[in-house]
Amino acid sequence: MVKILIFTAPYGNGHKSASDAVSEYLRENYKDYIEVRVIDYFETLTPVLARFAAGLYKKLIQYWPSGWRLFFNLTNLFSHTAIFQPVNLIGLAKARSFLKAYKPDIVLSLYPLCEQVASALKRELNYFSAVVITDFGAHSQWVHPDTDLYFAAADKVKDDIINLGVPHERIEITGIPVRMPFRLMTSRDEMREKYRLQDSFTILLTTGGDGINWMKTLCQSLAPLPVKLLVLCGTNKRLFTKIKKLSHAFSNIHPFNYAAPEIMAELMTASDLMIGKAGGLTVSEALCKGLPMLFYRPTPGQEDYNVEFLNNKGASMIAEDLDDIIRKTKCLINQPDYLKGLKANSILLGKPSASEEICKRLLSRWLEDSNLFSKSRK
Repeated sequence: MVKILIFTAPYGNGHKSASDAVSEYLRENYKDYIEVRVIDYFETLTPVLARFAAGLYKKLIQYWPSGWRLFFNLTNLFSHTAIFQPVNLIGLAKARSFLKAYKPDIVLSLYPLCEQVASALKRELNYFSAVVITDFGAHSQWVHPDTDLYFAAADKVKDDIINLGVPHERIEITGIPVRMPFRLMTSRDEMREKYRLQDSFTILLTTGGDGINWMKTLCQSLAPLPVKLLVLCGTNKRLFTKIKKLSHAFSNIHPFNYAAPEIMAELMTASDLMIGKAGGLTVSEALCKGLPMLFYRPTPGQEDYNVEFLNNKGASMIAEDLDDIIRKTKCLINQPDYLKGLKANSILLGKPSASEEICKRLLSRWLEDSNLFSKSRK
């Protein structure tokens, strides 16, 4: 059996969704000769650090986003060895023991720090180290000299990591992996009938896994328009309660708490526009469904990459403030041809087969690398 270990992280739902997409494809299509195991690197090997870092990150992006942007941009100026080596080595001893015991043939990482550790140990423990970059741009911490293979979302990401010193032959452009419901072709008419949307212009409001408290104000601003609002509140129970109360005053508001991938895919299929943040996985799912996007208050740093890429490709727009959201939403309602253009560009950028491509290319490159290693030992 070929043993594949997937390292993921708890910061946002995106990394977990991407790792689930890859592991599900492997289990469904290679179950007879591949064993795959998904590990939350931080919760398993550095639980105290995980909880501290997750809490600090949420506080920063909520109360001091400019501080997070400054940190993100400054650290992007340094290589993996310059200032992060002490941080990257936290949990290294536990990681070494874990990897020695499991003896993987391949380690696939979906978070920079995981990749730094996996690649730092690969020569010692003799496995193939690969990484999936989960945004449409690459921070320098995604790069390690001993990483064997990089999976990039688009040409822009490939160019970023080539500029960081990675040989082009180590990079495969596959897109970001999405789970099965987003890869399936679903009837838009059936989904609109299922959710009783009729001929209404339908907006899907996304908040990220934790929910965002400005969503109530946004709903109040959009509700007077001739639209249906499908509001995803994530795991934020307090926000769900607020939107539920608001829906009593506005019948066109429909709140949802945590939405399973199957439901999320159906809502994206049924919607005309998505308004919200710009997480790499969420936008990749929307692209697979051909759903135009209007971004508001993206998380500084990684989501800036996504906004810039999609805006330049004509698949999205960005709003400066709540008034700008209303202006641009009205524009899209009244100019259906412009909305169709955004939708067409989204479809062109969608990569529904990314999970399949990553798995096939990963195994192919591992076999190639194993054969070369065997020949060099003779």
